[in-house]
Amino acid sequence: MSDQTSEQSFGPFSLRVADGVGWVVIDHPPKHLVDGLLIGGLMGLLDSVEADEQVHVLVFESADPEFFLMHGDVEQILAMEAPDEVPTEPNFAAATFDRCRTMGVATIGMIDEMLGID
Repeated sequence: MSDQTSEQSFGPFSLRVADGVGWVVIDHPPKHLVDGLLIGGLMGLLDSVEADEQVHVLVFESADPEFFLMHGDVEQILAMEAPDEVPTEPNFAAATFDRCRTMGVATIGMIDEMLGID
């Protein structure tokens, strides 16, 4: 990517880069559940951002004003087989979210209003 505006999609994420800022829109209806599609898209997004020296900040926002991110997909979690041994490393979802914290690019979650409050 260069100093000019560019756009890419990574599953439920769209990325627009302009002036060193990556604007990320999360669009994973109906409630932005953290599932395999979301984690896979985030992994692709982070790979792209880490390879782009022009991106200095990522701003995450939701396409749905009612939700930013929900919990993990409980049905998917329950369908997983239990490991034979107790894991010593974080699972791939936790490791992927940790990349957001450690990748050397500032990350911001932009929330427009109080969510889920009536």
